[in-house]
Amino acid sequence: MNINEVTVSPLTTKIMAVMQFLIGRSEDTASEKKIGTDTLVSLANDTGAPITKSDLIRLAQQPPLKNMIKNINNQETVFVGNQEEMDSDAMSDADKANKTVAAMAKRAAKKGI
Repeated sequence: MNINEVTVSPLTTKIMAVMQFLIGRSEDTASEKKIGTDTLVSLANDTGAPITKSDLIRLAQQPPLKNMIKNINNQETVFVGNQEEMDSDAMSDADKANKTVAAMAKRAAKKGI
Protein backbone atom coordinates (compact mmCIF):
# COMPACT_ATOMS: atom_id res chain seq x y z
CA MET A 1 0.00 0.00 0.00
CA ASN A 2 1.35 3.41 -0.96
CA ILE A 3 1.10 6.44 1.28
CA ASN A 4 -0.90 8.29 -1.39
CA GLU A 5 -3.59 5.61 -1.12
CA VAL A 6 -4.14 6.51 2.53
CA THR A 7 -3.55 10.25 2.50
CA VAL A 8 -6.39 12.47 1.33
CA SER A 9 -5.83 16.19 0.93
CA PRO A 10 -7.77 18.62 3.15
CA LEU A 11 -9.38 20.04 -0.01
CA THR A 12 -10.66 16.62 -1.05
CA THR A 13 -11.84 15.93 2.51
CA LYS A 14 -13.96 19.10 2.48
CA ILE A 15 -15.44 18.27 -0.91
CA MET A 16 -16.18 14.73 0.29
CA ALA A 17 -18.02 16.16 3.30
CA VAL A 18 -20.16 18.32 1.00
CA MET A 19 -20.87 15.31 -1.23
CA GLN A 20 -21.83 13.12 1.75
CA PHE A 21 -24.20 15.84 2.96
CA LEU A 22 -25.81 16.16 -0.48
CA ILE A 23 -26.13 12.40 -0.94
CA GLY A 24 -27.70 12.03 2.50
CA ARG A 25 -30.02 14.95 1.90
CA SER A 26 -31.20 13.54 -1.43
CA GLU A 27 -31.91 10.18 0.23
CA ASP A 28 -33.84 11.87 3.05
CA THR A 29 -36.00 13.85 0.66
CA ALA A 30 -36.20 11.12 -2.00
CA SER A 31 -35.02 13.62 -4.60
CA GLU A 32 -32.79 13.15 -7.61
CA LYS A 33 -29.13 12.73 -6.80
CA LYS A 34 -27.80 15.59 -8.86
CA ILE A 35 -26.84 19.22 -8.44
CA GLY A 36 -25.62 21.99 -10.70
CA THR A 37 -21.84 21.93 -10.93
CA ASP A 38 -21.67 25.68 -10.29
CA THR A 39 -23.74 25.18 -7.13
CA LEU A 40 -21.47 22.37 -5.96
CA VAL A 41 -18.40 24.56 -6.50
CA SER A 42 -20.10 27.34 -4.54
CA LEU A 43 -20.93 24.99 -1.66
CA ALA A 44 -17.35 23.71 -1.59
CA ASN A 45 -16.04 27.27 -1.56
CA ASP A 46 -18.41 28.12 1.32
CA THR A 47 -16.86 25.32 3.38
CA GLY A 48 -13.40 26.76 2.85
CA ALA A 49 -12.41 24.57 -0.07
CA PRO A 50 -11.09 27.01 -2.69
CA ILE A 51 -11.82 25.11 -5.89
CA THR A 52 -12.76 25.93 -9.44
CA LYS A 53 -15.10 24.00 -11.71
CA SER A 54 -12.20 22.58 -13.73
CA ASP A 55 -10.44 21.48 -10.51
CA LEU A 56 -13.60 19.75 -9.34
CA ILE A 57 -14.06 17.96 -12.65
CA ARG A 58 -10.44 16.80 -12.52
CA LEU A 59 -10.72 15.61 -8.88
CA ALA A 60 -13.98 13.80 -9.64
CA GLN A 61 -12.10 11.48 -11.99
CA GLN A 62 -9.84 10.25 -9.16
CA PRO A 63 -10.52 8.30 -5.97
CA PRO A 64 -12.04 8.94 -3.50
CA LEU A 65 -14.41 11.38 -5.27
CA LYS A 66 -14.67 9.00 -8.22
CA ASN A 67 -16.56 6.65 -5.89
CA MET A 68 -19.07 9.38 -4.99
CA ILE A 69 -19.65 11.08 -8.34
CA LYS A 70 -21.22 9.09 -11.15
CA ASN A 71 -21.01 11.79 -13.81
CA ILE A 72 -19.87 15.39 -13.88
CA ASN A 73 -19.89 18.02 -16.61
CA ASN A 74 -20.03 21.81 -16.82
CA GLN A 75 -23.78 21.88 -16.14
CA GLU A 76 -24.50 19.21 -13.52
CA THR A 77 -23.01 16.67 -11.17
CA VAL A 78 -24.75 13.30 -10.71
CA PHE A 79 -24.04 11.35 -7.53
CA VAL A 80 -23.56 7.60 -7.31
CA GLY A 81 -26.83 5.78 -6.76
CA ASN A 82 -28.90 7.84 -9.16
CA GLN A 83 -32.51 7.00 -10.01
CA GLU A 84 -31.84 4.38 -12.68
CA GLU A 85 -29.80 2.32 -10.20
CA MET A 86 -32.59 2.63 -7.65
CA ASP A 87 -35.13 1.57 -10.27
CA SER A 88 -33.18 -1.60 -11.03
CA ASP A 89 -32.94 -2.41 -7.31
CA ALA A 90 -36.66 -1.77 -6.88
CA MET A 91 -37.35 -3.99 -9.89
CA SER A 92 -35.33 -6.85 -8.43
CA ASP A 93 -37.24 -6.46 -5.14
CA ALA A 94 -40.51 -6.59 -7.07
CA ASP A 95 -39.33 -9.71 -8.89
CA LYS A 96 -38.49 -11.36 -5.55
CA ALA A 97 -41.91 -10.46 -4.17
CA ASN A 98 -43.66 -11.83 -7.27
CA LYS A 99 -41.72 -15.09 -7.03
CA THR A 100 -42.61 -15.42 -3.33
CA VAL A 101 -46.31 -14.83 -4.01
CA ALA A 102 -46.25 -17.30 -6.89
CA ALA A 103 -44.62 -19.96 -4.69
CA MET A 104 -47.18 -19.36 -1.94
CA ALA A 105 -50.05 -19.66 -4.44
CA LYS A 106 -48.61 -22.87 -5.81
CA ARG A 107 -48.38 -24.39 -2.31
CA ALA A 108 -51.91 -23.27 -1.53
CA ALA A 109 -53.19 -24.84 -4.76
CA LYS A 110 -51.54 -28.15 -3.89
CA LYS A 111 -53.27 -28.14 -0.49
CA GLY A 112 -56.60 -27.28 -2.10
CA ILE A 113 -57.01 -24.01 -0.29
